[in-house]
Amino acid sequence: MKKLALLSAVAFVGLSAQATAIASNTASGNASATIVAAINVAESTALKFGNVAAGASPGTVVVTTAGIRSNFGGAVLIPGGGEVQGIFDVTGAINANYAVASPDGTTTTTLTGPGPAMTVDAFTTAHNTALDGVGHDLLSVGATLHVAANQTAGSYVGTYPVTVNYN
Repeated sequence: MKKLALLSAVAFVGLSAQATAIASNTASGNASATIVAAINVAESTALKFGNVAAGASPGTVVVTTAGIRSNFGGAVLIPGGGEVQGIFDVTGAINANYAVASPDGTTTTTLTGPGPAMTVDAFTTAHNTALDGVGHDLLSVGATLHVAANQTAGSYVGTYPVTVNYN
């Protein structure tokens, strides 16, 4: 009987140790990170509305993302003004998706010069949705210039924000 009790006690201790081992286990997890090139944007061509004559009534000049210029109202287009869409170089991670945060349809800026400031708004952009195989894309910008009636002649300049982000 003592032998049986001793064998039972040894078996119980063995089962208890096995149960403890099964109830708990540890593994190692892996972690990694990849640092990609920061996304950058730089102007290569300034947005130019070209030569415009102000009429007796207000008008607008539109330059599209393709560089096509048109006018409405009292703004008269004069040839030879070098009108062109804004062009920006976007660089970053190869084949990475990106989006333009600004300018957008709500962006407004002003051009200042010898007369009253002129408003620029209704910005539009054209670009690919991803950088190419070397991490590059071209971003085109168009907008609308508001010319006051009898706007003072002279050169007007201003800036607008361009912000791009990875998606």
